[in-house]
Amino acid sequence: QMQLQAMVGQGKAVDFFRVKLDKWQMTLGNVESVLKLLLNAQKSWSSLEAIFLASADIRAQLPDDTKRFETIDGEFKELVKVVQFQPGVVECCSVEGRETGLVNMNRELEKCQKALNECLDMKKNIFPRFYFVANVALLDILSNGNNPLKIMPHLGSLYDGIGELTLIAPEPPKKKAGDDDDSNAPVTAAVSDTASAMVAKDGEIVKLFTPF
Repeated sequence: QMQLQAMVGQGKAVDFFRVKLDKWQMTLGNVESVLKLLLNAQKSWSSLEAIFLASADIRAQLPDDTKRFETIDGEFKELVKVVQFQPGVVECCSVEGRETGLVNMNRELEKCQKALNECLDMKKNIFPRFYFVANVALLDILSNGNNPLKIMPHLGSLYDGIGELTLIAPEPPKKKAGDDDDSNAPVTAAVSDTASAMVAKDGEIVKLFTPF
């Protein structure tokens, strides 16, 4: 396209090819525009997919934007299938309405991203240490609020000196009178939410005066 622009600037030297030159300049300009829109939509969609489709916490707090993303998700996947069977870049980018459709898709994705950022900023304002982790890690923390083991890998980012916590093993459930003694029943491992010590990244252990 740069070579075409250079040729256009040569004036009378290209008058004989002017019509063909203008057509190719317009065609390649459209290809460049559509490809940028498609790549931008792909990047936004891939970063939001795991959040709006897998995070129950975000889906509950942003129901309208979740529905918006689900609509975009279907449209984007359908577009990818169509593009896959159009290997010619000019043919693919010149489909009527493709550029307009991508512009609208990117606009809707930006709305989802803005709503998500506002939601996460609210969480960060409540607990400023969340600013120390990336949004993907923050979402993992929020989605596993009742599972200390899944949050543990992020402690080192939230608290620079802590590698992990030593959790107190929970007591097994007490059997009530009359309960069947089924030794073959599956045993479900309970997860403790109480720590007895902090373990530094270099292995140093600091016991807590009282369980936390």
